[in-house]
Amino acid sequence: MHVPIAVAVLLYSLVTLAQQSQVSGSLGTVTLSPSPSLPSGVAQTVDPAFPGLAFEARSFWCYAGTAGQPNKFSLNLLRTIADKTKTKPVIRVGGTSLDHSLGYDPDQPTAIHVPEGQPAGIPSNMTFGPSYFESFTNFPDAGYILDIPFSYKNHTNSLHFIDVAYRKIGAGHIYALELGNEVNLYRQPLDWSIADYVSQWTVWTSDIAASLGVGNDTRVWQAAATSVNPLLSGYQPDNSWQIPTIFKNGALVKDRHHH
Repeated sequence: MHVPIAVAVLLYSLVTLAQQSQVSGSLGTVTLSPSPSLPSGVAQTVDPAFPGLAFEARSFWCYAGTAGQPNKFSLNLLRTIADKTKTKPVIRVGGTSLDHSLGYDPDQPTAIHVPEGQPAGIPSNMTFGPSYFESFTNFPDAGYILDIPFSYKNHTNSLHFIDVAYRKIGAGHIYALELGNEVNLYRQPLDWSIADYVSQWTVWTSDIAASLGVGNDTRVWQAAATSVNPLLSGYQPDNSWQIPTIFKNGALVKDRHHH
């Protein structure tokens, strides 16, 4: 009798599994007693807040819901993550849609306004109304990393935006502030350098800190994200804006980003 190869393999696997089960059963119970203290030389414990959570400013209020009416799916998801990790979630709100926005409009009746005629994708020139910041209260246990518009270099608009956001969200819920997003993609003169960026960043963050009443020694500022997309034209892996070069030059020694 000829047995097909597939059947033979299946029969062999079943017999082997049965034999292993018998051997395992004859060995009895194995008790493991790990040491309560970590031995030297092991890897550092992973921060329980490692899950990355981030929303484009354009879509955040959709996922968060309106004041008093949270998006139940999002709320349940965040609560589950918090329960599993035994920590509070950290959520980044911002990205290109916030960095390329026109900031806050106190008279705007809607949470966000996107000008007509925008192509598909991430919008620009958005404005945010008062109700936008009410959505943040739907995740009461969260800490927020909040972007501040920087791309258009409108100092007044940015100050106004963060003053309102900081007050409405609450200082206790602000995990970090981030000025700008993917700053190496800004339309700048060809000779615009990291030194120019740092000079501008220092002036802006000092003004914002003074406006918010936050001391310069307060560790509230997060380094702005840079783009490392190798598919973009002009991409150079050894460019001084790229993450490997930043680490190599010692400009950044530790990174913690939430996506």
